[in-house]
Amino acid sequence: MSDTPYDVIELITRSTETAWFDLKGDYYSPDKKSDMLHDILSMANTITPNPRLIVCGVTDDRNICGISKPFYENNFWTDIRSFPTNHPLPVEVETFETCDDGDAKLLVIIKILDSQQKPFFLTRDFEKNGKIIRAGVVYGRSQSNNTPRTGTLADAEVMELWKVRFGLHLSPANRVLKLVQDVDRWINTTDPTSSERSLSYHADFPEFTLEMSLNDRSRYGEFWEPWMERITDAEYKRRAAETSLWDYHLRYHGTRLRSGKLMHVRHTIMPMPKVMTPSEYEKPAKEMNYSIELDTLDYFVSAICVSDCWQPDAPPKNRLSEFDYRILEDTSVMFPSGVFHVARRRPNNGGCFTE
Repeated sequence: MSDTPYDVIELITRSTETAWFDLKGDYYSPDKKSDMLHDILSMANTITPNPRLIVCGVTDDRNICGISKPFYENNFWTDIRSFPTNHPLPVEVETFETCDDGDAKLLVIIKILDSQQKPFFLTRDFEKNGKIIRAGVVYGRSQSNNTPRTGTLADAEVMELWKVRFGLHLSPANRVLKLVQDVDRWINTTDPTSSERSLSYHADFPEFTLEMSLNDRSRYGEFWEPWMERITDAEYKRRAAETSLWDYHLRYHGTRLRSGKLMHVRHTIMPMPKVMTPSEYEKPAKEMNYSIELDTLDYFVSAICVSDCWQPDAPPKNRLSEFDYRILEDTSVMFPSGVFHVARRRPNNGGCFTE
């Protein structure tokens, strides 16, 4: 058993069944796999900011009765993997024990995570005890009711789910944060190290562009940062002096949405270093450590500019794995040990990342 991150008892006692909250008097028996699949598909296709929960062991009138038979998590995952869905179902499961008048009651909580892979549907029919969940049909949930097994969501509702899939439900300023993570889909039209300006565009949505230009501080030889003071070796200092500063602007139909600064080091454009603790007022600058943060907006924009993928006819490849290697290699060659640390923070929570 595990502790839930939410107050299950409060939800049960205060919440009625909704599009994101469903109560089941018992856990699904083996002959009710179709019902479980129907419920999960319907909730997975519900657009809501709330966590989608199926609580087994509570009746519709909110009486906590507990599940009637032992729950085996391995069997749950076997069932989930057996369902022929177009994408893996975004689910978690946990058990929760509560005591009512000294009598322990076990609840099973199925949590359906938010996912941008909507709509979820089957690639072939699934049948159990005469109940058929049909292939290609998009089920959903309205208030406390699932779409009937013999029905489907209306065209307008299905369209909203596809908008989520492609990020079309987002404002341009937020949509570009999703698109920059598709680093393999950006086409660079010029080499940003051989001129003072370059332009890239998204292959599927060319109205989103990335403009890069050499910063005036580098153009006039005035680029110098506090972290360079950490470098005492003459060769390292010479290499640091060759580092250049670049400005980038992400645009939508020419309108600037996001901006930032990157540095060009040796073979790679990478995020600007950030001061780590101890802070500046605790120790002098020469004692500071600096980090290059991965998986931020600056990181993804930098990865778009991996040098061997600049040409429009370059073969597709995963630039992120290449970029991770280069950023580690180039910082170790350019700067002595202890100046830079790499902070890895992978996107999570539906693709969100630190800006």
